[in-house]
Amino acid sequence: MCRGSTCPSREKCHPPRYQPPLSEKAINEPLVGYRPFVMNSGAEIPQALQDLRVGRFGQRDD
Repeated sequence: MCRGSTCPSREKCHPPRYQPPLSEKAINEPLVGYRPFVMNSGAEIPQALQDLRVGRFGQRDD
């Protein structure tokens, strides 16, 4: 592994990371992100935070 300015080629020192394939079609939905959460609206973020705090996060409402 190369160090500092002695690296002859950045690709040899830092090979490209794996990137998973992306979806072919855009889903055309709004996205709002806050910390680990990604929701469709900003109004859903406080509910997700509350669910996490009280232990309901990841459970279904059946």
